[in-house]
Amino acid sequence: PQTGDAAGTAGTGSSANSGYATGGPDSANSGKVMAPQGSIAGQASGASTVESPRISVRGMGIVSAKPDMATVQVGVQIQNTSLEAAQSEASTKADALIAQIKAAGVDEKDIATSQFNVEPVMNYRDNQPPEVTGFRVTHMLSVKIRDLDKAGQIIDGLVSSGANTVYGLSFGFSNPDALMSQAREQADRAEDEREGGHSPGDAL
Repeated sequence: PQTGDAAGTAGTGSSANSGYATGGPDSANSGKVMAPQGSIAGQASGASTVESPRISVRGMGIVSAKPDMATVQVGVQIQNTSLEAAQSEASTKADALIAQIKAAGVDEKDIATSQFNVEPVMNYRDNQPPEVTGFRVTHMLSVKIRDLDKAGQIIDGLVSSGANTVYGLSFGFSNPDALMSQAREQADRAEDEREGGHSPGDAL
């Protein structure tokens, strides 16, 4: 008698049938399906790994504080038919503003030029090329005022002394890193407290 494998391959009764379905009255494996040895290893290596339950904990820290510093942009804008005259006048007035700011108690390191710009003043006429009629010079200072009680008085005094451009008044903190450190500490404590109330085995 002959044996047949699962794919219909013919063979003899003495054929080794590892991994095949065999039949016939003289076959030792009659009516049985012999799984290839490699399939068992494949099942073992493909088995899923069950991970332990995990939780993720985050903490938040919020620190509130009053601003202790003001920053303002103040300066002069001068227009003249002569570029040299415009630059000279802008420089003279800017120097006077700086001297007044220092006299009000503002440290020199808190005063910096934030903008210096020179541009032509153009006259546009119909059907004619534009004409340069003068020059505009802008000299702006960025001033940090650390005594907020004096901020209004300092700004008013600068305007009275010739500052014709003032904008960008904002309030902030002289040492924001210290406040950030406090917020981080609060967040760390909040995280520790939350972690102390749970364990990996707790129900989620």
